[in-house]
Order: sequence, then structure tokens, then C-alpha cells
Amino acid sequence: MRWSLLALAGCAATALAQDPFAPLLEDTRPLATRWQVDYSSNLKLGVGYVSEDNFKFGQYNGLHKEGAVLLGDLLWRGNNDASYWQLSGTDLGLQTREAGARWGKTGKFELSFEMDNQLQVRNDSGRTPFTGTDVLRLPEDWIGASGTGGFTNLNNSLQGFDRELSRDHYAVGLQAQLSAAWSLSANLGYEDKQGTAETGAAFYSDAADGHAAILPQEINYQTSDFDLALSYSGDRLQLTGSWQYSDFDNDAELLRWQNPYSGFQTTVSYPAGEGGLGQAPDNTLNRVRLLGVYTFNPRWRLQVDGSFARTEQDQDFADYTVNPTLQIDEPLAVASLDGQVDTGVLDARLYFRPLPKLNLEARFHGEERSYQGDRNGYRYVPGDAASQSATALTVYNTLHDHSRNRFSLEGSYRLPWRSKLWLEYGYEEVERKNAAVETTQENTLDLRYRIRPLDSVSTTLKLGYADRAADTYRWDQSYYARLDAELINATPASQRYSNHPLLSQYHLANRERSELQWDVNWQPAHAWDVSANLLWREDDYDKTDLGLRNEELARLGVNLGWLPSAGLRLGLYASFDRYQSQQRGRSFRGGQEKNAFAIYPPLPQASDPARDWDTGTDDEATTLGLNAQWQAGEALSLSADYSYVATNAAYDFAAGTASGVDTTPLPDAESEQHHLLLEAAWHLRDNLSLQLAYQYWNYSQDDWALAGVTTSSIDKVLTLGEQEADESLHYIGTSVIYRWQ
Repeated sequence: MRWSLLALAGCAATALAQDPFAPLLEDTRPLATRWQVDYSSNLKLGVGYVSEDNFKFGQYNGLHKEGAVLLGDLLWRGNNDASYWQLSGTDLGLQTREAGARWGKTGKFELSFEMDNQLQVRNDSGRTPFTGTDVLRLPEDWIGASGTGGFTNLNNSLQGFDRELSRDHYAVGLQAQLSAAWSLSANLGYEDKQGTAETGAAFYSDAADGHAAILPQEINYQTSDFDLALSYSGDRLQLTGSWQYSDFDNDAELLRWQNPYSGFQTTVSYPAGEGGLGQAPDNTLNRVRLLGVYTFNPRWRLQVDGSFARTEQDQDFADYTVNPTLQIDEPLAVASLDGQVDTGVLDARLYFRPLPKLNLEARFHGEERSYQGDRNGYRYVPGDAASQSATALTVYNTLHDHSRNRFSLEGSYRLPWRSKLWLEYGYEEVERKNAAVETTQENTLDLRYRIRPLDSVSTTLKLGYADRAADTYRWDQSYYARLDAELINATPASQRYSNHPLLSQYHLANRERSELQWDVNWQPAHAWDVSANLLWREDDYDKTDLGLRNEELARLGVNLGWLPSAGLRLGLYASFDRYQSQQRGRSFRGGQEKNAFAIYPPLPQASDPARDWDTGTDDEATTLGLNAQWQAGEALSLSADYSYVATNAAYDFAAGTASGVDTTPLPDAESEQHHLLLEAAWHLRDNLSLQLAYQYWNYSQDDWALAGVTTSSIDKVLTLGEQEADESLHYIGTSVIYRWQ
């Protein structure tokens, strides 16, 4: 026995002597680390199943149809001493797939190809009696009427349609290193957008009495683009010059639709009547850009980014009407717009560090947009329903030149207690042509302070104030720019306006803005982290009588993380958003009641403040969420995430004392969403895993604008009659992930 023990001890000693570091060869790295370091490529293949058709859950992710879907992701990379390559793809089995390929030689060039497919689905509960693409027709047994209530064959004629828009983008690129300092890049792209949207159209001889319909609109857009850039990188100067070309093509020039209404003249009423809507015109864009950075010394640096773009549109105008029986006395003034828009943009930044703790930055942003084109008059045909309008009713196209210049200066200084202070002042001036306000000027002041008083606590506070002042509000500008002198002279001076003289457009009105932001991060213990953020902003349109008078935004968010053990992490998040606004309008008719300048009773409606109405909106959104990640063992990882979102839109409506002003209150609009996501991964080997995913989705809404509204609920508007969303579904997916070097 003694000899046996000695022999075993000797064998052990011999083995240890042969490989004294054998225990250190055992791989104790976490599995995730081994994946990242040891494997450069992976392939994921699987199958998923959606339990119900939907349009909210699958609005952007391609999971909108009931049934099975293929799952596939790929990352395949390789290299040698001289070259490298990569193939990649995500969601390859869905209509939202992305894919790419790259090949290059290090330090010399790279060729690339990218594909990006996107799909948007919308509420598909709507129905329409129209069929066709660029020409929409009604059923042969359609029965016309002067209002939707008389469409006795409507229900038998309705059919659903997919409200989906797909966007497929393809691009090839080249990046080449010409020398140590010079490089070249070129990219060619093509995008195809297809699907069905919706648009509104109407027949009318009097704009106050239109007979309208919501129409399915076929989308068929193609965009081609090309860009070329040459870059230089030196010790002090970095410079890039580029040229971009884009061409937009719309296959449809005109959308024609059959009139479902009767009550017009025979050639306009159903079945002979037809209307037409012009579609987005073809156009081209050329842009040149120069971007440069120059470092004078370690304390001074200048960055300049300038561009000039020209957009051109020369598509032939459609005729005044598609109805050949309507009388046209005067043809179009020109065959096409022959329009051109030039846009110049300049951004400049100057950085300066006068002291070790002090940084200064001066910024300038300027943009100039000018329209090139003739001002012409057009004797339109009212709503494809009446003969050409009288000469006095000629309308004119207007040009809207625009310039914006903004200067700002920011300083930052490092203070004691690991803190830093920023102060920024800005001034902006905007000039517009053919707008109610020619010039607006805005002064802004921002103060930001960041401090880390303890290793476990950091916080940032930002205060902002902005004051925008507008020059004289020319409420009649659009009226005089758009209409003919004959009509203007025949109209009483007190009625020469398009928008009420007391109505201010919010983006042109005087405004005071106050803003507060606060962010805090706290780590009370090694296993805990807490963060919170607060945003409050108020816009006060203090000089506005009619229009938007006040709006306020408040947002609060909290995140909590806990790491009870090395393999388990728990999280909780919550947020509350609230938007409130107040606006005022006035209810009045045309003719003598349009006089907005009377001061003695009896007051016409446009001058009577008793006909004012006020509405206040109060939109709230509450979000709550829980998540967990658990490494249950070397071969098993689990995760869960649950989120709850509730929204409520309330409307507070009040009206003056005048008779005929409706004071019926509007009900609230609400929505509620539950989303649960569970995932599990079983790692069979270092390079092979099995993944399982489950999702539960529940979404419901209570919206007065949709509830109980059918296609014929509105007397002279044939709608789609879409209904509120009410979705409850399950999704399950399983896949295999394989990794290799």
C-alpha cells in the first residue's frame, strides 16, 4: 500500500512537472465574452407565428398578417492580410428586411451594397365603393343622390383595401483612398415607394357647399440619387467637397374619380361627372457642398459648412378640368410652372480656449431660399362642377422667398466640485416674402450647470428663455398677393382679408418661451442605479387675440435598475407626458357679416366678440414598464419586458353668448396598450443556441371621431368609415443561432 501511494504521488508529480499551467487553460470567460471574441460570424434561422391580423402591432415591423413568417439574420465576415469582406442581413424573412455587402482592401478602397425595405400599415378597417388606380370608378348599379344618406346601394358596394406603403431602397457605394491625404467616395441610390394612401376631393360650384369624398390614392414614386465627394485630410486642414443629384418621378400625373353625387347639371352629376386631382410633380435637385475644418493651434479651431441647392420642376400643368362639357373661355396662362428654388445654407463655428478652464464657441447659421418664376393669373374651374370663373375671380401664384440668420455665443467654464457651467446667447432674424409678417426677431438665453458632488451622484440643470418679436402683422398680405385687382376693388375695404385680422399664425406671432430641464443620476449602492429627468416648457403668445394663445409641455421620467446578483438584473421605468394648449377663434359668415372693423352695435358677426369660442386641449400619456435579464445558468439566459401605455385627450370647449354658436362639448379620446415580451436562449454549445420568443399585445382606443362613424354619417362627405383599433394577439417565434469564426 505504501508503494502504491508513492507511485501515485510520483505520477502526479511527474504530470505537474510536465504541464504546471494546466489548470490555467480552463476557459472561465463568460459565454457572451466568448461569443464576441471567438466568433466573428453568425446565422439565425427560425419561424414565427402571428395569431391575428392587425395594424398597430405590425405598423412598422412587418408582423401585421395572421400566419407564419420566416426569421433570418446573418453576419458573415472574413479577412486576410490584404482584404476584408462582410455580408449582413436582418429580418430577412419579413417585408422590413435590411441587407448589405462590403468588400475592400485595407487602406485602399471599399465597395458596398445596401438594401433597406420598409413597410407601413395603417388602419385597414375603412371601405370604399371606388375601384381602380389612376381612374376611380363606381359600380355600374350605383345610385347617385345629393347627400350620402341617399346612396341606397352604398353598403352593397363597399369593399376593403390595404392601406399599406412600402419603401424599398437600394444603394451601391465606393470609398477609395487616393493617397495619404486624399480620398474619394461615390454613392448611387434608387428608391421605390408603392402602396395605397388616401386623399380628399370634392365637387362644388360654391366652396361653401362642397360634395366631398375620401378617395384611395395609389402611390407609385421613384427616386434616384447620386453623390460624389472628394476629401482632403492634412495636419491642420480637413476639407470635403461634394455634389448630389436627385431625381423624383411620379408615375401618376392626375387622379380622376367619378362623381357619386347627383344634383349638379347632367354632365357633372353621376354617372357622367368626373373630377381630377393633380398629383405630386416630377422634380430634380442639384446640390454642391463644401465642409472644412481648420485648426490654427491647440486653442483655435474653425469649422465651415456651406451648400447651394437648386430644385427644378417643369412638369406640364393639367387642364383646368377633366370635364370637357364645362365652358373654358381662357386657356392656361402657361403650359408649366417652369419653377426653380435656390437654397443656400452656411454654418460656421469658431472654437477658442483662452484659459485652461474656459471654452468659447461662436456659431452662425444662415439660409437663403429664393423662388424663380413668373407670377401668372389662373381662371380656375370651381370644383370640376361649373364653367370657368369670371375674370375678376382670377387667382395668382405667389413666391415665398425666405431667409434666416442666427448668431450665438456659448461659453463654458470648469468649476470646483467636478462641475461645469455653460452660458449661451443667441439672436435670430427671419425675413419672409408674401407672408403676414415680413420679419421676426428672436433672442434666446440658455444656462446649463452640471455637477458631480459625490462619486454616486451627478446632475444637470438647464434653464432657457426665448423672446420672439414680430413686426407689423399684415393680415391682408395673402389677400392682395393672391387675388385680382378687379375683385379687390369691388370688395368693401372692411372685408379684404383671407384670415380674420385678429387671427395670428402661431409661427409668425410674438412669443415668449420659458424652459426647464433637470437630469439626475444616482448610484446609492453598487447594485443600484437611479435616474430621473424632468422637462417643462411654456410658450406664451402674449399678443395674440385669435389663434393659439398658450401651450405647455411637461414630461417626467424615472428609471430604476437593480443588480441583486451577478446573473440577474431588474429594471423599472415610468414616464408621464402632458401637453396643454389654449386657442381662440371667432365664428362668422361672409358678405356683410364679414366686416371685422365695426365698433358700434349692431355688430356684424366678424366684429362681435360674443361669437368667440375657446378650446383647451389636455393630452396626457402615462408609461410604466418592468424588465428583467437573468443568466439562469451557463447554458440558459432569460429576459422579460412588460410595458403599459395609456393616453387621454380632453377637450374643454366654451363659446360666447351670441346665438347660433354651438357649445356642444367634445368627449375625451383614450387609448390603452399592453405589451409583454418574453425571451429565452438555450446555449447548446459555445457556437450553437436555440432561441424562443413570445409576445402578447393588447391595444384598444375610444375615439369619438371614429366611434360609430360610418361611410355615410356626414351628409356631404363620403368617408372610409374606419373604426377604432381593438387588437389582442399573440406572437411566438423560435430560431437557431449558429456562430463561426
